Amino acid sequence: MSVKYEIDLSLIQDKTIREISGIDYTVRACGGSVNAGIDQKTGIACMYAMRNLSRYRFSDKGRSMTFRQFQTLCELTSEKFIHIHRLNYMTYRTVQDVYDWLEEKGYCTHNVKRYWRKIENVYERYMKEHGTRIDHESYVTVQDHVRLASDVIQPLMEPLMVSIRDYLIRIRPSMVAAGQKDDITLLTHVQVGFLFCAALRNTFGKFFRQAEHDLGVDLTPDYSYADISPICRNFAWMAEQLGVACVKDKDGDYTLRGVNVDESNRFVSAWDAIAKVVTDDELMDEMAKRAIYMNPESKACYERIIAKEQEKELSSAIGELGAKFNVSKL
Repeated sequence: MSVKYEIDLSLIQDKTIREISGIDYTVRACGGSVNAGIDQKTGIACMYAMRNLSRYRFSDKGRSMTFRQFQTLCELTSEKFIHIHRLNYMTYRTVQDVYDWLEEKGYCTHNVKRYWRKIENVYERYMKEHGTRIDHESYVTVQDHVRLASDVIQPLMEPLMVSIRDYLIRIRPSMVAAGQKDDITLLTHVQVGFLFCAALRNTFGKFFRQAEHDLGVDLTPDYSYADISPICRNFAWMAEQLGVACVKDKDGDYTLRGVNVDESNRFVSAWDAIAKVVTDDELMDEMAKRAIYMNPESKACYERIIAKEQEKELSSAIGELGAKFNVSKL
C-alpha cells in the first residue's frame, strides 16, 4: 500500500533556493527527513520544489532569492513574454509575405519550396506547443492579439521597403561588384525578411540574458519551444537558391553581401518608426483589449473585472486581467 504525503509549499516560501537545494540534498543523502533531522513536511516540500528548480541554472545571486521571489519572477516573465509572441508572428508573417511574392513572380523552385516547408514546420511546431500550454480561450485571445498588433505595422512596411529599394539603387555598382545579385526588387524583399529575423533572434536572446544578469537565473528552459530562430537560417538558405548572396554580420545575423542599410538615414528612420510601434506598450495594450472583445468568454471575464475596478485606472484593470485570466501569459 503506497503512502501519500501532503505537499505544503507554503512551508518553504521564505527559504532561499540555496537552502531548499541544501535540504533536498541532505534528505536524499540521509535516506529520508527523519534520518536527516528535518521536519518531514518541510523535507517533502523541498524535494518536490527541487524537481522543478533543477531545470534552471542559478548564479550565486539567483540562489539567494527566496522561493516566493522565484515564483513571482516566473509569473512576471510569463506576462512579459507576450512581446516575444508578437515578434514571432510579425517575423513569420513578413517571411511569408516574401514567399508569397516569390510564388506570384514564379520564382519558387523546388529548393525554394523545400526551405519554405522547413520554415512552416518550425512555426507550426511552436504554435502547437504554445496551444498545449494554456487554455483554448487564452490561446485564441493571444493569437488575435498578435495578429492585430502585426496589422498595426503594415502601413509602415511600404516606407521601409521604399527606403531599402532606394538605398540599393544608390549603391548598386559597389553591391554588384561585391558579388551580389543584380535584382533590386528581390533584394529589397529579402532584406526586409532579414531585418525581422535579426530583431527576433536578438530580442529573444536579450530577454533572457537580461533576466539572468539582473536576477541570477536562466529561465530559457520554460520558453525554448518559442525559439523560432531556425526560421532565419532557412530563410537565408531559401534566398540563396535564388542567387542572393547572404553573409552574417558582426552580431551573427544574416544580411545581404555588399549591403549595409544602416548607412541610409531614410532606412534608419523607417525602421525606427516600426520599432517604436512594436515597443509601444500602451498601443499594444489597446490591441490586447481589442483581442479580448473579439472572444465572448474573454470579453465576459474582462467586463467582470472592469466592473469590480471602476474606481481604478483602466491600466490597473488590464493588469488584473493579465493575472487572473492569463491573457498575456504563456
